[in-house]
Amino acid sequence: MVAISFKERFVEPYKAGTKGGTIRAPRKGREISRPGVALQLFVAMRTKYCRKFGDETCIDFLLIALLFKRRPKIAFGSVTLSARADLDRFAVFDGFENFDDMECFWQATHTVAEFRGTWTLWRENPFTSIAPDHFMGG
Repeated sequence: MVAISFKERFVEPYKAGTKGGTIRAPRKGREISRPGVALQLFVAMRTKYCRKFGDETCIDFLLIALLFKRRPKIAFGSVTLSARADLDRFAVFDGFENFDDMECFWQATHTVAEFRGTWTLWRENPFTSIAPDHFMGG
């Protein structure tokens, strides 16, 4: 079982059924999840305001790269998203209003132009039918 803490802003998209996964920085010595593992979703973990808002099962676990500069891209597995409509759709699937909202959050939270980490999914990946590209390699 894996416990995952979220900011309050992600509870409503989760409850609405639009948030289907979470992106995380790599963790030293262990993965955050793997297919079949039970996930417990919390807000404000390790505080007196901690509360559980969901239970899920990991159905996929992928490496992911987010590139926010002049030519934004999101890459996972063999898929690269670069069309604005795909970036917006991905952002909504991750609990944001659109890609601009996602980029603002990431810049405020992580202050990086490029992020590499993991993507844990509990809902079916809506991008598996997109043609492969080769952004992950570098």
